[in-house]
Amino acid sequence: MKIQNLIELHVGYYKEIQVVDIIKLLHQKNFGPGHFLANIEKARQMFDEEMLKMEKMEKVLRPNYIEHIGKYARVYLDIPDIDKDTIFDMFVKSTQIPEDSSEVFYEDVIKFRDMEIFDKDEINHFLKKWENDRKPFSHSEIYRNFYKPAYRVVLADLFCESAKQIKPAFPKK
Repeated sequence: MKIQNLIELHVGYYKEIQVVDIIKLLHQKNFGPGHFLANIEKARQMFDEEMLKMEKMEKVLRPNYIEHIGKYARVYLDIPDIDKDTIFDMFVKSTQIPEDSSEVFYEDVIKFRDMEIFDKDEINHFLKKWENDRKPFSHSEIYRNFYKPAYRVVLADLFCESAKQIKPAFPKK
């Protein structure tokens, strides 16, 4: 799927999406979940805490529970009929694939900027800030409030092997 199509799909569905949310999507597409797993025990604790929080949350209407983003997929934690340990295991396995897709990430951000659907200066400002510290970043507050994103990024092939019966929200083209 062309990067412009991926962005257009997300902008079309997530009407309140912000620049940081698109750049997060592009970051996940290119780097996967590796930055998220420095300590497996801490990651499991965060996962379990997030699962508990989700049980108390109001359900969110989603187009589906998986979003393909290149060779990765966002698997939402409220996906029915999938064992939560399976999601965590897929996540851990996905972090073990070394990724250095900086060049493609920057190309994707430039294509996003050139689409002119958001302010170019805002995109440049965010990118410059990220280049200085390279720290992981969260979705925008607006996006978190509207869409309650609770997912793990996993290799799409791992997910497809575990859940072939589930169709993606944004299918690969």
